Amino acid sequence: MARIKNVAVKGLRGMIGDTLVYRTVNGKTVVSAAPDDTPRVATEKQTAHRERFKLASFYASRAMANPELKAAYEAVAKSRGTSSGRSVAVSDFFHAPKIDSVVLDGFSGQPGEEIPMYVTDDFRVNTVHVEIYNPDGTEAEHGDAVFLETGRYWVYTTTGSVSELTGSRVVVKATDLPGNETSEEFTL
Repeated sequence: MARIKNVAVKGLRGMIGDTLVYRTVNGKTVVSAAPDDTPRVATEKQTAHRERFKLASFYASRAMANPELKAAYEAVAKSRGTSSGRSVAVSDFFHAPKIDSVVLDGFSGQPGEEIPMYVTDDFRVNTVHVEIYNPDGTEAEHGDAVFLETGRYWVYTTTGSVSELTGSRVVVKATDLPGNETSEEFTL
């Protein structure tokens, strides 16, 4: 883009041929190359992202229609200095929860044992589900962890026993409000 000081073209606006565009920016006449009007075909990745963004927008609209969710998203937006709760809801749709750590040190495969987990999300973790499998692959038990507000972590309390600890597996699945899921498996 070039600035023009020639009095003959001062204030000139429009396109000359298909190559130059004259326009006024902040009171000054500038010239630039004409835009390329060749239709562009979106790549497969761009099309997929546009579709995902439509779903994110739909989720945000539903969230903003729920007074409780709207207030929660707007509170987070205010604390982050973000423009709106809607933008936080759209962002939440794109980010799955993260399983930061699962503490299995105290797990011996007996009922009544607690398995603490630190799970985070950019907005809010909705559920944390735990499945425990015996070494032969049969399910020993499953259930939801409980969020402990005082410690800011999740705890699953075992209800059954594992036939043998060595080779048994613990699967942790975390979901957020938009339904994003993260899963991690731990073999003992």
